[in-house]
Amino acid sequence: MVKISPECVTGPQQDKSSDGIVTISLWTIKASDARRITVAEMKYMRRTTGHTGTDYKTNEQIAKELKMTSVMDKLLEYMRKWVQHLNRML
Repeated sequence: MVKISPECVTGPQQDKSSDGIVTISLWTIKASDARRITVAEMKYMRRTTGHTGTDYKTNEQIAKELKMTSVMDKLLEYMRKWVQHLNRML
């Protein structure tokens, strides 16, 4: 029997217990890491559009202007696909 948690990212590690159950645990993203990724992404998007912090444009307005999806959304999509892949392999 294999247990896979859906809130995982990459870096599989397998643990085998005495009763034959294999647990696959994957690394998760810390909130501080997610915040740093989002800040770096917004810094890039503001520079790309030419807006500064004093322009009073929200992050959503800038992202909509560039028609971009966030890196965190892409990362979460990758995580879901990876877990689905692992579940199919079982």
